[in-house]
Amino acid sequence: MDSSEVKKGLSASGGLELEPGDSLSFRAEGFSPLSEGEFWIFSEPTRVGSATANDAGRLNADVEIPSTVEPGSHRFVVSAKDAQGKKFDLAVGLQVVAEQSNDVRWQVIFALVVLIGGALMALFLPSAFRRRRA
Repeated sequence: MDSSEVKKGLSASGGLELEPGDSLSFRAEGFSPLSEGEFWIFSEPTRVGSATANDAGRLNADVEIPSTVEPGSHRFVVSAKDAQGKKFDLAVGLQVVAEQSNDVRWQVIFALVVLIGGALMALFLPSAFRRRRA
């Protein structure tokens, strides 16, 4: 989920694409009841949270991508114990992208307005000149 509460899914490459500050909602079952699960981001090991499974072995958590995580390819890893008490890791690819500032967005919008205005002028000015000559 991004910072404006919009849900995001997997990218075309099958990984997650998030910005620093976005939240990742994790919901799964099959864990050892009341065991702790830890959430990590790797390439530079960064512990981003933990949660305790309920008595039915369900683990629910919302984890925020810290602003200190560099843009690029990473792995999001959940480290926990399964229902038999064996430690396991679950990993998914994560692409952290640089935040797009509002300044850049406004620059793009301004450029589009100028291009559209120029195209409209190119379409309508020749006909206006033809009317004046007639």
